Amino acid sequence: MNRSELLSGMFAQFEKSAHAFCTESNGLFCEIVNEYKGIEKVQNLKRKTARIYYKSFAIEFAYTSHGIMGVINSILSCSVYLDKSENSIGIPLPLVSDYCGMDVEAPLCIPLITNERAMLQAFRCVAEEVKRLLPIVAQKCSETEQREELQQKFCDEMRNIFQIEISGLLPEPQRRALADFFVNRFSSDAFLTALRGNREKAVKQLGKRKSLTGYETRMHRIWQTQEDGVSAQLSVVLQNAKAFSGYGTSKVERREFTAGFVAWFVLCPLFSVLYLGLYAVLVWIAGRQSVCLLGPSYNYPCCFFAGFITAIAVSYFTRFFFFKRLFKKDYEQYCEMENITNVDGTNRLMKCFLTVVVVGSVIYLVLLSNWNLNFLQEGLV
Repeated sequence: MNRSELLSGMFAQFEKSAHAFCTESNGLFCEIVNEYKGIEKVQNLKRKTARIYYKSFAIEFAYTSHGIMGVINSILSCSVYLDKSENSIGIPLPLVSDYCGMDVEAPLCIPLITNERAMLQAFRCVAEEVKRLLPIVAQKCSETEQREELQQKFCDEMRNIFQIEISGLLPEPQRRALADFFVNRFSSDAFLTALRGNREKAVKQLGKRKSLTGYETRMHRIWQTQEDGVSAQLSVVLQNAKAFSGYGTSKVERREFTAGFVAWFVLCPLFSVLYLGLYAVLVWIAGRQSVCLLGPSYNYPCCFFAGFITAIAVSYFTRFFFFKRLFKKDYEQYCEMENITNVDGTNRLMKCFLTVVVVGSVIYLVLLSNWNLNFLQEGLV
């Protein structure tokens, strides 16, 4: 299955789950919105939302392809809109659960969704908590005073914890930046560590933050007092979280490095031979009219350096080939993670890098072949 097919399957499952939830929860209708970076194709999808409207409020499930700086990718999150106006601010579900006095053990921002099954598991996990919350939100949003109280709690927390002043309606860029900030905050660091099952470490990481939201304070207590009871619900996501630490220390990441090293080892002699042949031709051209040519013969070892650098650049494009032959058991999971991590822009960047390396190596060899003492009939150059 190629990248386009994999992503299409994930997005189709997202829409299917959203429409099913709308029906189960008696929503009025479900609005699907796609945001792309560049041409409208699945590989360029930045964000996909499913906003489900109810009588006096709306729930929005959001899929974010890449988090801030691309550290955490493929994230499912959810927000609550206290009214149905287009410019209203979505309050992240984790914060709303705290304002409503609910202890939620399950993660509410779930990263590392790599296939349809993972999307189904993640959506079910978040949807179950939304179902618990719906009656409370419906009651509060039906009364102006309680709705304003809920909105004020959000404004106060933004002011006291993050020094962000929210008054009235925010422009779209600021609303999006705020949403991305919370998606990243609730899916990385301590929350990702807790998802991996290491709650003791997650408690320490969360405790190091200077200011905690009410939701984070609740999670700090829950991780200390309750055992992990959500791993079975997110088996695929949990497998991804454990297989890719992001620091090159997990089993799959070490195998990725091994595959890359083997690729360098195999490709370096190949490109070195090609550069040696090119250099030999360049030396022959430089010495065609010579009585004696001194210097170029000492520079043949430099062709191996050019071959090594080129092999490193090419190894990016051969990583799947070598990984499959070395670690066939982990190949499918590795491909899925690569498909949500690398974007078309990364491939274009690596192609440009490879072009620079090859052109630079050729120029380097041309200069080396002419760095010589050339004895001609007419004199010395």
